[in-house]
Amino acid sequence: MEHIYNVLRNYKIYPMHITKITDRLYKVSDGNKDYAIKQANFSKTTFSMWESVYQQAYSKQLSEILPIYLSDAGALYSMVDGQTYYLQPWLERRDGAERNEEINPLYQAIGRIHAKTKVLKTIPMHKVKDPFIEYRTFCSQMRKKLYSAVDAYEQIQFMSPLELQVCTHFRDIDQAFQKIDERIMALNEIEEKELSWDRCLCHGNLAFEHSIRSDQTYLLNWERAQMDNPIMDLVSFFENETWRFNTPVDELIESFSTYYQENELSKIELLILSIYLLNPSPYLEFIDKYMMDPLNDTMFNQVRNLQFTYRRIIFALKWTAYVEREYETISLDDLES
Repeated sequence: MEHIYNVLRNYKIYPMHITKITDRLYKVSDGNKDYAIKQANFSKTTFSMWESVYQQAYSKQLSEILPIYLSDAGALYSMVDGQTYYLQPWLERRDGAERNEEINPLYQAIGRIHAKTKVLKTIPMHKVKDPFIEYRTFCSQMRKKLYSAVDAYEQIQFMSPLELQVCTHFRDIDQAFQKIDERIMALNEIEEKELSWDRCLCHGNLAFEHSIRSDQTYLLNWERAQMDNPIMDLVSFFENETWRFNTPVDELIESFSTYYQENELSKIELLILSIYLLNPSPYLEFIDKYMMDPLNDTMFNQVRNLQFTYRRIIFALKWTAYVEREYETISLDDLES
């Protein structure tokens, strides 16, 4: 633990207690305050973006980003034995806090960050449409694979647990393909030649575990930060959370208005967000892997992992229904506005 003492010397902190939390995270107490020391893990590109996060947090007063202590040299980080470390306040998570209690504060925090860092950029509409038209063809091919797999499994007198699982899931997965097709066609019907495509500061790995609530909600672990469209943070957040059996799915959906009030998304962004969330590729990859080698893993692991992917798709179907009901109209003319 000598390297942690060396880091702390750069901040003139003399610890009374040091507790190793994970391989890269330590809790430090000097008898007066508690600190978190994090060993960072980034490339040159992500390091530059990480520095930009805290520069923007200062210049744009992004209080939702957990601050960093400057070293005695005035740096955001400290180098010890070739490794990069940074120091933050240690905040304890509230005892007994349920995830559904954290949804609105997290939505509000990331929505404010997206809104305050937003930069508008105009791009040709065909650059948005063309990849999705290609993706539509790819989805058609995957859908045929799903039909072939289900046909093959239904010929088996005694199906394996995974084969039975795929047949049980079939109607929902097929509906996901249908919804993707509908939303790509709606996108393709938009006649605008140019699109205003927002870019903002995105966390890059948004999840409940990367937020903490004290006097307010703070977002931490910005090591994968990037400038991108805000829907990419929502995609990563939903994918990180919706595979669990106990995820408060209804609350995630019904509380989305909290985010929307902070950072309103265009109807085109909502269309594309649904397409990303409905992505059935991981599900079909599990089926392909199973058909090539049914013994590639234990049946328990195969069934469990397929179920994780299925839960994400079920969430995406519910999410799409919510967006269609609350933020969209049937008229494609409205989608162009």
